[in-house]
Amino acid sequence: LEKGRYYIADMIGCAVVDDKTGDIGRISEILQTGANDVIVVKRPDKQDLLIPFLRDVVTDVDVFAQKVTVRLPDGLLEVYGA
Repeated sequence: LEKGRYYIADMIGCAVVDDKTGDIGRISEILQTGANDVIVVKRPDKQDLLIPFLRDVVTDVDVFAQKVTVRLPDGLLEVYGA
């Protein structure tokens, strides 16, 4: 694949880490919408978190380390009840 592109199957199960707040959860699925993909993050004892797969939100993907680093948009965690 081209740099910056990933197989969905390789991303399922990856840990999602926010660059400010730390560990968020793990990717349970990726929704393919018309505009952009959306990462569904399973969080322990909380509602799933939907994160847009955009360059300014997803800052790093390391499928070998099973880690996706994100910079969440302001207020996103609050919408989902932090």
